Amino acid sequence: MKRWMMMVCLVWVSLAQAQDSLMTRFGRLHVERTAVDSTPDSLVLDNDRIVRDRMNYLSLYQVFSMGSRDVVLYGSNCGGSGCSNDALSLLVLAPGRLPRIVTSHDFASVDGTVGPRQENGRIVINLGFRDGVRREAIFDGVQLSFRSLTPARQEVPAGNCGWVRDQALVACRDVKSRDTHCSDPRSSLPMAITRTLDAIANAPGYRPQGFDQLCRSACQTGLLPDRREVREKVCGGR
Repeated sequence: MKRWMMMVCLVWVSLAQAQDSLMTRFGRLHVERTAVDSTPDSLVLDNDRIVRDRMNYLSLYQVFSMGSRDVVLYGSNCGGSGCSNDALSLLVLAPGRLPRIVTSHDFASVDGTVGPRQENGRIVINLGFRDGVRREAIFDGVQLSFRSLTPARQEVPAGNCGWVRDQALVACRDVKSRDTHCSDPRSSLPMAITRTLDAIANAPGYRPQGFDQLCRSACQTGLLPDRREVREKVCGGR
């Protein structure tokens, strides 16, 4: 299935891999196009179309067993530049009952993290960071709820901090070829860089003022700061 995901893989969690097909105890669940010229906007269980999200791109993440029920985590994406991350839902399959969809406006990741697991009879999905706080969605079999966790470590992970230097600040340096005055290099970065940088900015310890300073300097001087300076000024390191 064609996915329009510009996000660089962020490294603070193991991400679930989106798929087109999963096996459940009730049959094979797969993504399908409603028509030849449509987006893959339907979920089909064996030969029965049970979900349609018109004009969006659907994908399957993982299936969980909860007693006699199977619960499938799936995502929906508009496929455009404004939809970098999936809106998430749970599809509940139970014997003798119609499929049920459980979702919420808050059931989405800001930074692209989708990390599902099952613990103590519940499904827990790590939704990554938003404004420095880690968010998790919890499904107990009946209700979907959310919790926020303040991490003890207030620092951007090393891999993401390295990306800031090797990709984002290089892009800042290159702005000078389009704006010799380097008046506002941060706002002149390519969309793919901006989107990923905005996602990383949700991590605890990220310092936007420090990045803006180093971005302007890289544009004006054509020189990149060393990794230690980026870590200290941007990533919350010491």
